[in-house]
Amino acid sequence: MTPIQCCQKKIRYNQRMNDLIKFVDEYKIFNYLVPGVVVTCLVGDGSFLRKVENLNIFIEFFVFYFVGLIISRMGSLLVENLLKRSKLVKFADYSDYIEASKKDEVIGKLSQENNTYRTYIAAFLVIGAFNVVDRTVGGSTINTRESWLFLTGTLVLIVVMVLSYRKQTEYVVKRIKHTQR
Repeated sequence: MTPIQCCQKKIRYNQRMNDLIKFVDEYKIFNYLVPGVVVTCLVGDGSFLRKVENLNIFIEFFVFYFVGLIISRMGSLLVENLLKRSKLVKFADYSDYIEASKKDEVIGKLSQENNTYRTYIAAFLVIGAFNVVDRTVGGSTINTRESWLFLTGTLVLIVVMVLSYRKQTEYVVKRIKHTQR
C-alpha cells in the first residue's frame, strides 16, 4: 500500500468514526453504550459476549450498543415495573409529567438521569445473574472467594443504584408538583 492509499484509508476510517459519534447522543452513550461495554467486559469468561474482544471496532461498537439497548429495555420493562409494584418508587401521572415538562425543561433532564440509574440497575442485575449462573453451572474460572466478593460488590452497586433511582424519582415528582402550583 502506498503512503497516499494509507492516508486515504485513515481518512475514510475517521469519517466513519465521526459518523458513528454523530449518531450517538449523550443519552444513548450513558444508557446504551456504557452499560453494553460494562456488561460485556464483566460477564464470565465462558460467555458468548467475551468473544467480542477481538472484533473490528465497528462491530464491537454495534455489539456494545445492542447489548446496552437490551439492558436498557430490561430496565424499562422489568426493573421499573418491579420497583413500582414494590412501592419503592412512586411516579407522577404521565399527563402531569408532559405538562410540567413544557413549563420546566429541567424535568426532562432529571428524567433522563433517572433512566440512566434504572439502566444501571438492570446492568448490575444481569452481571450478577451471569455470575450466579457461572458459579452454579460449574464452568467458573474464578475461585469461590473472588466470586463471592464480585457478587457482593454487584449487590452493593444494585442497592446504590436503586436508592439513587428512588431519590431521583422523588426529585422529578417534586418538580412536577411544583409546576402545578
